Amino acid sequence: MSNVAKQTISTTFWATIEKIGMLGIQFIIGMVLARLLSPSDYGIIAILMVFITIAQVFIDSGFGNALIRKQDCTNEDYSTAFYFNILVGVICYLVLFVTAPLIARFYNINLLTLVLRIYGLSLIFSSMTIVQNAILTQRLAFKSMTKCNLISSLSSGTIALVMAYYGWGVWALVFQTISSALLSILFLSLATKWKPDICFSKSSFDYLWSFGSKSLVSSLISSLYSNIYSLVIGKFYTSADLGYFNRGQSTSSLAPNIVSSVFNKSTLPLLSKAQNDRNGLILLYRKFIQLVAFVSFPLVFIMFALAKPFILFLLTDKWSGAIPYVQIFSISALTGAVGMINLNLLIALGRTDLTLKANVIKKTIGFVFIAALITTSPMVLAVGCMLVDIMCYLVNLYYAKKVINLKYQTQLLDLLPYLLSSFATCVITFIAIYFITSYLLQLVIGACISVVSYVLITYSCVKCPFYKDFYYTIKTRNA
Repeated sequence: MSNVAKQTISTTFWATIEKIGMLGIQFIIGMVLARLLSPSDYGIIAILMVFITIAQVFIDSGFGNALIRKQDCTNEDYSTAFYFNILVGVICYLVLFVTAPLIARFYNINLLTLVLRIYGLSLIFSSMTIVQNAILTQRLAFKSMTKCNLISSLSSGTIALVMAYYGWGVWALVFQTISSALLSILFLSLATKWKPDICFSKSSFDYLWSFGSKSLVSSLISSLYSNIYSLVIGKFYTSADLGYFNRGQSTSSLAPNIVSSVFNKSTLPLLSKAQNDRNGLILLYRKFIQLVAFVSFPLVFIMFALAKPFILFLLTDKWSGAIPYVQIFSISALTGAVGMINLNLLIALGRTDLTLKANVIKKTIGFVFIAALITTSPMVLAVGCMLVDIMCYLVNLYYAKKVINLKYQTQLLDLLPYLLSSFATCVITFIAIYFITSYLLQLVIGACISVVSYVLITYSCVKCPFYKDFYYTIKTRNA
């Protein structure tokens, strides 16, 4: 096994283990909050996230990825990005502060004015951590990043739980975000031990902007599209409908997003290091694609099979309207993590022009679907979103093939064994829990049978190589 392969497997494996620990805390806090708060509370926050997310794209401006990709970053580079991010963060907050009454009037929710003005402070705080996150990613210090996120998530989640318990409603979610952003500043600064110089380099800015501006436009289009459903449903339907829609989307993508987060942090720096070795890059790229499919596909199908007991037992009957959304978006989630690897390949090779083209095409398709389905129902919009996500993956695949000249069928054949194994696992799980009436037993038995079935299928039928890789990683780490 090559040094790059060892580093890839070790980095992603241990980053995953650390990430699961943080997921456990976030999951428990999220479930309790969902029991204490209403779908409408979550719907209000979902409306605000349309504007917050777009503002965050401007604040980052692609500088985070630009720093990660640059092999010889100086403190001038970091300091320039730091001050620029903060400046844009302050400007974005002021814009939201002034326009908050107009946004509240548009949705006919008076509370939105004050909520947006307070929630928007998180933009300024988060702008102060972009450089620190980039530094830790460059160092492949994912364990330190996870510890920082773990402590801030636990602390901010505790604050939210106390506020929700005492009836603060939507404000519990607002102060959860603000406190998390503030704590992140402290812990990431301690982890990096980095301090900005009092300088702003034009040459550094020119480099960061030349790379980041293309990424900015691409990310802006993606963020606008990913939040357009919240914009539409919040305007034309109820905040409860939006709460169900977003709960289904977030629940179905819970595990895949963790996988994406882990691999996004590790694939970009590792692919960037291999950018000058085309054969090594292709091997590494294919390894990542297969590993992501091996981990994410079964999680998606398991969530599809266990959506009903998951929602009704953990969130209670008041969230039953989210069940079909969970299943629809589970199908969409199949393409998310794999598509992210394809985009990271383009970024690692400096082809942000192609990521921009890909995003323009994908989002044009998405906007056409939304315009055609806007007057139907939130459920039909969810199905349209699922179809668009599948098309978006194919667009990403086209551009990835274009830069490394890899045949389409090569990647599809890499994915097929894990897709079929995961589908078979889903069918087995459905049959196993069909006659069980207790939602708790359905969850426990279904989860156990799913894991055992998938491991047996992939180990005995597919002959998955990752079991040997994981065993080797653990053995060498303990040696």
